[in-house]
Amino acid sequence: WRTEQKTTFRLGWSEDQEGVLQTSAEQPEKPQENESFECEQCGKTFPKMFSLLRHKRVHSGIKQHCCEKCGKKFSQLRALETHLRKHTQKFDKKKFPCATCGKSFKDLAAHERVHADVRPFTCEICGQGFTVKGSLYMHQRVHTGEKPYTCDTCGKSFSLIDLAAHELVHADVKPFTCEICGQGFTIKRSLYMHQRVHTGEKPYRCDTCGKCFSLIGTLNYHKRIHSNDRPIKCSHCNKSFKYHKLLKHHLRVHTGERPHTCDICGKSFALSGTLKRHILIHTGDKPYGILLLLLS
Repeated sequence: WRTEQKTTFRLGWSEDQEGVLQTSAEQPEKPQENESFECEQCGKTFPKMFSLLRHKRVHSGIKQHCCEKCGKKFSQLRALETHLRKHTQKFDKKKFPCATCGKSFKDLAAHERVHADVRPFTCEICGQGFTVKGSLYMHQRVHTGEKPYTCDTCGKSFSLIDLAAHELVHADVKPFTCEICGQGFTIKRSLYMHQRVHTGEKPYRCDTCGKCFSLIGTLNYHKRIHSNDRPIKCSHCNKSFKYHKLLKHHLRVHTGERPHTCDICGKSFALSGTLKRHILIHTGDKPYGILLLLLS
């Protein structure tokens, strides 16, 4: 029987003035079978001297391979090649196809609730149901008024979805265009509502007077005419108003603001209507004169 002799070489290393690894190894006069090279710092062995030299960079801290895209450095070329894929590929979690619609999702079970019309997460305030808990969480901000996401450009606060749409305003990106008039919009929903200007569609009807509106917000604004509710309150006094515009006018009583100025005499007024009546003094017009005679 022939016994194979395994020889291990211990390799020391140092750096020269330029940071290049210098090796020193006592090698036998004749190479032997099954020889290996051992790292004296961690004890790991390698079949080839080159492999050991490459491994030594881990301990030396020398990172001579640099990524041209982000500047990150690596001690081994293979590590750099793996890193470069992050700039060229998208590493997504595995997605699973839906048997009903064919689309793929990471959380297929949550998506399938849409087809089954299962909404296990319900809002305690309005009773609206949702298929996933995250959607309920975002919906609740409608009631709380919470807007945790801030625009880096103007500082305004939004919900996550509204922020994404708002940022397009600063980028002047309007990817959705009306085919009839060419007007552009940042979000598809705005385009859809705009198209009602051309179609004349008014799907929202007032239950009290029967008047119809193209937008739900306009209908809700209109409904205040029929009610005595005054939800808009002044922070300076006890007065309340139906509309924000009326509160804005009222606040000038407290602030002393008079933005409407007469071009003839320079006198200023808080309301545009007051300015219009004042101008009649300069023009001599008396539109109410005949009416006063008829009433006398």
